Parts: sequence; structure tokens; C-alpha cells
Amino acid sequence: MKTVVFHLQAKTCEKDISKLKEEILSYNIRIEEKELSKVKEEKDSILAITDQFSDVDYAKEHNIAVIFYETPGTNRSVSGVDMVVQGFEELNVEYLRLIYMRHHGLPWIIAKTDRICIRESVEGDLTAFRKLYQEEGMLDYLPNPEFEGEEGRENFRHYIRKACTVFIITGSGQCSSEKAVQLSEESALKTENIRERAYWNLAI
Repeated sequence: MKTVVFHLQAKTCEKDISKLKEEILSYNIRIEEKELSKVKEEKDSILAITDQFSDVDYAKEHNIAVIFYETPGTNRSVSGVDMVVQGFEELNVEYLRLIYMRHHGLPWIIAKTDRICIRESVEGDLTAFRKLYQEEGMLDYLPNPEFEGEEGRENFRHYIRKACTVFIITGSGQCSSEKAVQLSEESALKTENIRERAYWNLAI
């Protein structure tokens, strides 16, 4: 995310918007304030914040991450956006980056220290997941996810989009090992309890 485009006709929440803009600039992220179709930056580097339906249509056509501001009293619903907000007081740069990453299928970093990195799974983790499900006992109470072959690769794409899965990388400096881990939905939503609730196959 290199540029945040603001195109807001509503004059509400100006104090919160100004605060958000200050934080964005402090991270050396560019700000543009114009109609989305008039922005010259590369489309995949943009996150748009708008209350204009024309911007939403343009974002859909060009695969741009977009947050839609729903003005008070509006009677028209919006679809196909990454997030709908009714205020800006809780938005910050970290949250904007997460929305941008989710739109482009980039993995969220759940936790990271000098010794371990826990992130969401990506398509490149398929080999590790195949190894995970070959381990003794893994399929005793789970159906075989069938990740073999080209059909299996497509199954895995669907799996990581729908299931709550994380990928663990351990080691200091250059990563020394990698493991796939499956989480229950509850544990994925409560990452503070990740050590207790995950199916660990790794001694940390």
C-alpha cells in the first residue's frame, strides 16, 4: 500500500479524518484527494476511502481495495467493497494495511518475534500441508482434504480462503524450519490463546 486515495463529499467526521491523514503521512504513504479514476498511481498500490458509488464501480473494474464511508441517513446500499464504515475514529494505518492485504490475498502476520513468525497460509504452503496431513493420526477424525494433483491444488486454494489456517516459520536470522498448522475458527479469532488452542506440530 503506497497511496491512500480520499474522495469524500460528506463533511462529517472531519476531525477524525484529519487525524487519520496525519498518521498515514507519518508512514511515508502518499495521499491523493480526488476521484479514483483520475489517480495515476499503479492500481495495485492503492487503497481508496470514498463515499462515491462511481469510485466503487471503478475499483471493481481495476481490482482496487476500497473502504466505503456510509453517510448517515443514506438509503442506498453498497456491495463489492472491502469494508463499510460509518466513522473514522477507529481506523489507523495498521488496519488500513490489513484491509489492503486481505483484498490482494496477502497473508496477515499474526505474531512475530526473533524466533518465530506465525502468518496466514498462502498457496505456496501446499507442500507443507500435504506433509502435515500425512502425519500419523492427522486423519483419524478429519476427512482427507485431497490436496494431490492439479485438482488438489485448486482444493487447497479454496481451503485457505475458507478455513482458518496459519503457517509457522521458526529460527533466528535465516528461517530454519517451517510447519503448517490448522486452527479451529475460535482459536483463529482469539490469537492471544494461539499456543493453547492450535494443533501444534512444532516444539517452540
